[in-house]
Amino acid sequence: MLSVDADGNPSLAGGRSLRVWIDGKPSETYAATVADALRAIGGENILRVEVITAPSARYDAEGTDAVIHIITKRPVQSSGIVRAMPGNRSVAAGGEWTQRLGKWVITSDLFYQRYRNRNGFVLTREAKATIRQVQETWQTGQYASGGTTVLFSPDTNRTFQVGYRLRRSPNETDAISASYGVDATLPDFTRSIHTPNGNKGDSWTASYNYHSARREWSDLGTRFRFDGTGGYSLRQQKPGNPDTEETLHTETRNRDWLLQTDYAERISRRFRLETGLKAIHRQTESDNRYLLPIPSTTGFAYRSTVLAAYASGLWSLGKWQAVTGFRLERTVWSATFDGKALTLKPFQNGIPSVSFSRDIGKGGQLKAAWTVKLQRPYFAYLNPMVVSSDSLTRQAGNPSLRPERTQAFQLSWSRTRNSLFTDFSVFVQNNRNSIEQVRRLLAGGLVESTWQNVGLNRRLGVTLASTWKPVHALSLGLTLTLQRVSLQTPDVRNTGWMQTAVLNGSYTFGKGYSADLYGFFDGNSIRLQGYRTGWKYYSLTLTKKWKEGRYAVSLRADAFLTPYTYMEEKTRAAGFRQTVSTRYQNQNLRLTFSCRLGKKEIQTPRIREGAVD
Repeated sequence: MLSVDADGNPSLAGGRSLRVWIDGKPSETYAATVADALRAIGGENILRVEVITAPSARYDAEGTDAVIHIITKRPVQSSGIVRAMPGNRSVAAGGEWTQRLGKWVITSDLFYQRYRNRNGFVLTREAKATIRQVQETWQTGQYASGGTTVLFSPDTNRTFQVGYRLRRSPNETDAISASYGVDATLPDFTRSIHTPNGNKGDSWTASYNYHSARREWSDLGTRFRFDGTGGYSLRQQKPGNPDTEETLHTETRNRDWLLQTDYAERISRRFRLETGLKAIHRQTESDNRYLLPIPSTTGFAYRSTVLAAYASGLWSLGKWQAVTGFRLERTVWSATFDGKALTLKPFQNGIPSVSFSRDIGKGGQLKAAWTVKLQRPYFAYLNPMVVSSDSLTRQAGNPSLRPERTQAFQLSWSRTRNSLFTDFSVFVQNNRNSIEQVRRLLAGGLVESTWQNVGLNRRLGVTLASTWKPVHALSLGLTLTLQRVSLQTPDVRNTGWMQTAVLNGSYTFGKGYSADLYGFFDGNSIRLQGYRTGWKYYSLTLTKKWKEGRYAVSLRADAFLTPYTYMEEKTRAAGFRQTVSTRYQNQNLRLTFSCRLGKKEIQTPRIREGAVD
């Protein structure tokens, strides 16, 4: 049911608003982005991936589309693995080791990657006059992450765990752009832009878990710290005019604290109760200093506290199962820009959730679910700092944004029979406070881009997911999603169809040889003021293992028949039309060498019952 794009970001039924958990902890404790967290986890260490399409009240209200829970393997004895991954666009290496000392388990891991990309785009804007901009970009960067977790189990019921993770991701981008007038063969002016970024962060986690035949109790505390530097320096050259320069330096600091406690008890054979409390405090500051042409400083500070309480009941009556719950979240936030306080009122949301399922036939299940979900605006959407590194566009955030509130309904039927699994679902999502990017034409042909709560975002769709294993050596999978999207404001309306197809297959030849094929293809992505054409991505991996899997080598080829992926974004707004044609470098060849150390035996980690609907 899940798909992953060329950048490693997961989606479900075309939606990307997902919450990802790893071994019962939010993915933010592992990496700043979901894609980075997944890169740090070796595929051979994943025991299973659970998709929760109708999350219960236990989960945060954020995550409109689904919750993904990744459960990793835990070795019975001390063991580890090392990997080396050379490629034509990146070089990476990593490893991990688990040491068992009686009731203590110490796990450490390390991952490092260097990468480079070259992309480009052509922008054509039709207003009172037609202008064209051509740009080439070169990006180089590094990503490093590592951590240590110490787990202590005094008995079979209790587990204490503390962990620390560190990550670094510096990168820099160089770009050359040229702007042309109507039918011009020579540029009106050219710009060279250098964009350095330095990102570093770390996180501390501590947890306690108790598990018995009737009761479960878990506590979790995390502290996340992030410090980043960025900005740009540019030089513009225009015939007959002196060169102009502009330099912006930014510093961002982010501090997050999370405290959470959950309790569950099986009241009877047919009823289970879950309840819990959660508090999240986020503190983000951004200082922006223009060094050229005129020194100036602006600052944006943002604070938010989310307090939540929930209760959920799980009933089982013969072939019927039901999950009902209610979650109450209160958000208090504040912001200042250039030392002036902005008006942000606190708000609270009641989040109900209901799902019913019934076993039908042999291996069949019918399920209906309804819930309400939130999506709070990202910091970049809120920051009112004006950025004008692009000569044709001025970008700024909107600190007055309110969270999105989406009602989601889903009806699904699934069946597992012999070697065939099939899941068919119909979903409806209704968002009355959608956050959308809005562009408008300013004087002189400049376009202003910002974010606004603009109105309705409605989606009606169907998804078919199927996996077939005709013989032991062969597995085939297919997921198709078709949805009708309608975006509407008092002044603008845009509707259209969105399609996604995901193909995957694997075959084991014997003697340690295997092949895996993956394809991700989607159609147009509907935007409020236009659309963007879809991704076309595929990958083939050939693997050889020997010594019972202790040693392995694999060759992975991404987009090996198409060196570049071309996409277009079309925008129509009052006074102008715009087309951006972008070229992405997706072709990638990578070898992976891995060696497993120590024993191979694993055990299934204890995961709280009822976590998956």
